[in-house]
Amino acid sequence: MFLDDSSTVSAVTEFIPLNQQLIITTSSIRTALKFNSFPNTDVVCLGGKVCKSTQSVTGPLTTNILKSMFFKTAFIGIPSISDDGIITTSSFDELSIKKTVIKQSSQTILLIDSSKIHAPQHMQLADASEISLIITDPYAPESFISNCKERNISLVLAPM
Repeated sequence: MFLDDSSTVSAVTEFIPLNQQLIITTSSIRTALKFNSFPNTDVVCLGGKVCKSTQSVTGPLTTNILKSMFFKTAFIGIPSISDDGIITTSSFDELSIKKTVIKQSSQTILLIDSSKIHAPQHMQLADASEISLIITDPYAPESFISNCKERNISLVLAPM
């Protein structure tokens, strides 16, 4: 399982049982330390340049390591998705890492809150059709929900 460094994905850690047997790979130092205390979980923290503000690793080393790995499931968060499903970012490091994770995963689950559904940002990271499942809150715009239905994109509106 891959867990990225987004704040939305870090919330997932609260729902994983302490005794669950897992191998977790992450770019987040915080997430690695959290799961390191789980008795039946092996943790792989990727290498790379440490970003002080997010306490995560980035850069070409991180991307190259990810290219040699495969994940059954990846949980990622993103800064922006448009009503028509264009997933974008303004971070070059995030672009490379998340594109690679999506490519190397059998199933990618996108966790976003509805505030992330707005006009595209600087660089396209992916299209919603490349994502296995999108989970958001019940305040997602109707235009986004309709687009997902029309394009057969799996969407879950999680209760608050």
